[in-house]
Amino acid sequence: MTDPKLKLFTLDEVAELCHVPVGTVRYWRSMGKLKVIKPGRCPLVLEEDLLMFLGITQQNGKFVRTQSLTSRR
Repeated sequence: MTDPKLKLFTLDEVAELCHVPVGTVRYWRSMGKLKVIKPGRCPLVLEEDLLMFLGITQQNGKFVRTQSLTSRR
């Protein structure tokens, strides 16, 4: 049985959340920048992995950016 708190996103959902084309998300995946799991046919991204990719951590119940997105180019 899966953890009810576990949040998973499709590549399309990640693209929508990040305001980028899905091709960009696939590129991040192919470059190893975004961790993806594939429990079946559809690749999925764990919320924890997406937040880490975006440079966001949770401290004392609040989300805090740990690095700027431009510093990773």
